[in-house]
Amino acid sequence: MTTPILLWGYDYLRRTGRLMTQRFPRKLDDADNTIAPDVVICGFGRVGQIVAQMLESQNIPYIAIDMDVNTVMIGRERGINVVYGDATNDVVLRDFGLRPRRVRAVVVALDNAGTARRTVAAIKSIAPRVKIFARARNLADSKVLLKDGVFAAMPETIESSFFLGRRVLNHLGASDNRIKELLSSMRENNYASMDEQISETQ
Repeated sequence: MTTPILLWGYDYLRRTGRLMTQRFPRKLDDADNTIAPDVVICGFGRVGQIVAQMLESQNIPYIAIDMDVNTVMIGRERGINVVYGDATNDVVLRDFGLRPRRVRAVVVALDNAGTARRTVAAIKSIAPRVKIFARARNLADSKVLLKDGVFAAMPETIESSFFLGRRVLNHLGASDNRIKELLSSMRENNYASMDEQISETQ
């Protein structure tokens, strides 16, 4: 029960420069006293972790924020820039580096639509012009997030279906160019052609 409090205290001391440690190496700019990521990732489940891996492969500084103690502790043991905190809280976002005109992008990789919306609102209250890229479970959630001001919202059910369909078409002999054209047209205008789906159930 006390672990979240201890993690929060550790992070507070670390980001205020009162605690120096080598156990969880900081990959962000050590020349700066403050955390200065290019990208903030809100949520460090499977989606957030994949995004972090992609950023790390390109040497782009990021920080991930998550409320799951086990995820944070395991991530830190592996040298990943993940911290314990509530991304719906604007104070937490500021403390961990969200600044106007400094952060280049924010990724909202949360699986709960309500929490994602509250996180977007908190981000907008600090950096209204920052580009927000969000995960959405389905097309309906994607549309809501776009109305909230998200730059891009990727509905998992549709994108995973596109991936599956692409593999099927490849197997059946469709050309890569034809498949790319098809997927591009299906993604146009925020998946407008997908509006007539019969059901959102899996």
